Amino acid sequence: MVRTRTGTVLAVAEGRVSSAARAPLTLRAGRDGGLTRPTAQPVSGLPAACSDLVRLDPETVGPLHETGGFSAYSTITFRRIPVEEPR
Repeated sequence: MVRTRTGTVLAVAEGRVSSAARAPLTLRAGRDGGLTRPTAQPVSGLPAACSDLVRLDPETVGPLHETGGFSAYSTITFRRIPVEEPR
């Protein structure tokens, strides 16, 4: 998890509902100290596995995760995602 300048907690999570199938990775944001994360932004539409999230600069985060069209474990991918802070 990463905390922004305004206190928003960001986390990456899979959207799967069972342990049998991997689901696309989402970036989730919560403004209550991380207790809930109601806002979700898809990272990609492909199935995903293990992940890690880093703060790159004040306006950008980056998830490193396993993903792929054939399998959730096909490649390791890194993506820059801009973070829009509420004003």
